[in-house]
Amino acid sequence: MMRFNDRSPLLIAFVIATVLCAAVSLGLYLNEDWRQSTFALIEEVVDEEGEVVKKVKIEKPEPNREQVREIARNQEIKKREQLKENARKLRKTVVELEEVVEVRKASLQLPDIWDEMAKRANGLSEQAALLHYWRSKSSFLSRQPNVTRRITELRNSNEIHANTMRVLSLQTEVPDDDAWEALNEARQTVDSLLPVQEVLTAAYQTVVAQPADREQEKRLRYVNQRIDEFKTLQAESTQYLEDFENLLMKGGLEPTDSLALSPDEVPMETEALEDDSFTDILPSDEDFEEMETSELYESIQEMTQQLDEIYAENKATELAEFKQIPLEEAKEQVYAPETDIGPELSEQLSNNQPNTSEEFKAFNEALDQAVNSSERMSRQAENRLDAASGSKAAESQATQTAEQLKDALSKEATIKAKMAMAASNMGRSQGNLQDLRALMEESYHNQSGDRSGSDLGQAGLSNNYDATSFTANDRSGNNPSKISLSRSKTYANALPGRRFDMDSPRKGWIFIDTWYIIGPWKLPHSVKEFEPSLPPETEVDLDAKYEGMTHPGTKKPMNLQWRFIQSGSIRIKPPDERSGSVYFAYTEVFCESTMDVVVAVASDDRAKLWINDMVVFQDVGLSGWALDEGFRRVLLKPGYNKLLVRLENGPAVANFSVLMCPIDGIQEP
Repeated sequence: MMRFNDRSPLLIAFVIATVLCAAVSLGLYLNEDWRQSTFALIEEVVDEEGEVVKKVKIEKPEPNREQVREIARNQEIKKREQLKENARKLRKTVVELEEVVEVRKASLQLPDIWDEMAKRANGLSEQAALLHYWRSKSSFLSRQPNVTRRITELRNSNEIHANTMRVLSLQTEVPDDDAWEALNEARQTVDSLLPVQEVLTAAYQTVVAQPADREQEKRLRYVNQRIDEFKTLQAESTQYLEDFENLLMKGGLEPTDSLALSPDEVPMETEALEDDSFTDILPSDEDFEEMETSELYESIQEMTQQLDEIYAENKATELAEFKQIPLEEAKEQVYAPETDIGPELSEQLSNNQPNTSEEFKAFNEALDQAVNSSERMSRQAENRLDAASGSKAAESQATQTAEQLKDALSKEATIKAKMAMAASNMGRSQGNLQDLRALMEESYHNQSGDRSGSDLGQAGLSNNYDATSFTANDRSGNNPSKISLSRSKTYANALPGRRFDMDSPRKGWIFIDTWYIIGPWKLPHSVKEFEPSLPPETEVDLDAKYEGMTHPGTKKPMNLQWRFIQSGSIRIKPPDERSGSVYFAYTEVFCESTMDVVVAVASDDRAKLWINDMVVFQDVGLSGWALDEGFRRVLLKPGYNKLLVRLENGPAVANFSVLMCPIDGIQEP
């Protein structure tokens, strides 16, 4: 029998420990993963889904001050590169946007003969609209035989001619046929003066024949004022027609030198704009390199504010050109949106030598905020440049010359003017259908930067879309001029929706049921409808807040913000419904591919509809809701299409509706 002495257990333990240590050492030597492993405690924590899970708890050593500062230095270098890149992009956008403004200002500084004729036509239109307005304020005049009809016809003919002349003035070259057609419109406008003269004379004689009293004296004075206004309009219209005929009879349609301004004659307002160039004070790449991180972020914020000013200047210049009004007047009518320039981070970014982990965490969070804010400001700036130039800046403007940019802006302005003419319901019968597809297709090409018009795909439209469907040889067979809708059938069959799928079993009319709505603003006491413009027409910002009309209870301006509305019926009723008010509604419609769609807009009292920033429908006068007020045939692009409605309410109730139907589902009456 084997016997162990007193030291045997110790010897055996020593041998076992030696073998185990050798095995572990050999394992660590041969296996790198083992060498990088560590021992830690297991703890129970609650995850994002609320479940208790076990995780390893690792105690990390607290870095010392030198380590903290080294980490902060590396992070700052990395984030500075992102800030500098965003600053360079933003500076480039500011320069390009100012170039757009300079081109627009040049057309205001150097008007040609067509600008002058358009301005005169617009002035005559405003006089006719004012005569129509004052007629509506007199129940006596409105009751006189044919007064309302004749003055309305005069107002309509003048506005139609003013729109025509606006289109001609925006073109770089005026075709002879278009000029002669405009002259014929001017003649018809002058011809419509005689019936107005006759009904005003009859109204005057009616007043004179009444018994002499205070009411008769008041009516006589009112009618005489309208007659005096009419005589001024008649004299200026006759002179305008004579000058127009002389212009064309000479056979020369080129701009005349007599209207070109010498440098000494440039208006003071445009001289001030030239001296106020932002590009001269923008920081250079060297400046960006030398700036502290806090200064770099502040520079991005300052350039964003400069871009806001330039963008507002562009909107005012565009409005002045479109409406043929002075630039200063246009500035008063334009809403100047302000970009969110992010939080104030000067103090946090200046603390770039942290001593502790907590200080580093605050510094790193400030860096992340600065980068995120700068990226958002840069994207917003590019979006505004796209909106101002009418095309994708990155794809087109960088390679454009000044002359090409001028032509592109002129072309886009001309398209918008033509769209406004076709969109107006003035003088058109109920159920009329206007075809806007060709103009929209041309605008889509411009927006994509493709000036050739050769490829629908480059314009954001489907390549398989049949562009010949709106050419002249197709109009008789595939383009009805009028549509009739049964109110009861439409109510029964129209379905809610905002999406067009090619394979959808749903056919026929859909009504747009989902909107963001904001209002009310006070309805302006303007001679013309839908003037002046309000903030959503400049920019739709669903996070923005504005001051609206005065609340009848508190006597303070109402705080307005966008509200989500989903309706189960065709008619949409805005919240906070009030008389004498203005509302806006915004939504988006999705299409799988290019869609040839008919839009029906109805409102109480009047509405204006933009699709993808183009006016496609504009009502005239105050009227009740009617399903077939007017129809517009439009092109919807693949993807999301933006819809904006301006609803103006007179007395009593306010509501609107927008229905859409693919052309294949339309039946001609």
